[in-house]
Amino acid sequence: MNEIWLVVWIGTIGIILFIVALIVFVIHYNNRFLRIEIKKQRELLEAEINSKETERIRIAREIHDTMSSNLVGIGLLIQRISSKFSHNEILVAELDKMKAAVKETHESVRHVAKDLLAYDIDVFGLIHAVNEMLHHSGLQESDLTVNSNDIEDGLGVDKKVALYRILQEILSNAIQHSHCGIFAINIYYQDENLNLRIEFDGTIFDFDDEMKKSEGLGLRNIESRVRYLQANIKYHNTDIRNFYKISIPKDAKY
Repeated sequence: MNEIWLVVWIGTIGIILFIVALIVFVIHYNNRFLRIEIKKQRELLEAEINSKETERIRIAREIHDTMSSNLVGIGLLIQRISSKFSHNEILVAELDKMKAAVKETHESVRHVAKDLLAYDIDVFGLIHAVNEMLHHSGLQESDLTVNSNDIEDGLGVDKKVALYRILQEILSNAIQHSHCGIFAINIYYQDENLNLRIEFDGTIFDFDDEMKKSEGLGLRNIESRVRYLQANIKYHNTDIRNFYKISIPKDAKY
């Protein structure tokens, strides 16, 4: 009888150990599968973002090499015609207007090209690029507050570009949908996170509602870059203000 109980006891222990080993194997396999899936999704997201940036660079160079050069050529042609007919004051006056219009268009084209290249963010940095973006926004009032001199330390170019594109999309939505006149950005470190707090006036903007619409591509671009940065985004509003807060872990792995 004791031998039978011993066999039963050993068999029970063996079954329990087998079940435990099976559970551990399943958990380990699921975790491994999850890590692989997360890595795969991140690689796809990174490839999508890099593809968009590559296309922006291509378009910016096309604008610079073709349109910008053509406008310079048109300006020189107008100058030659104006010199040739300098005795005709009426014609010269009209040509001067044309030259001014060409110069203004050239400046706009250069701004578009620089915006596509994020204002040479790899050379001059994120703060410079954001200041340039706000300067050319045409807003009644804009402000950028940076609460630390070393705010860009440890930020790679890819991360800077992603942050710039997020701010660019939010600014575009604020102007287009909220018709804002005031736009403010505060960048600061808190609790080991890099934080961006954005505030603007105008029509109250419903982030969730816009995300449900098929045309909410800009907002989806924001979310994809937030995921790429392993960041967290929150938004809320009052009767007169819209607020965004983006928090990026300082130790996020890229």
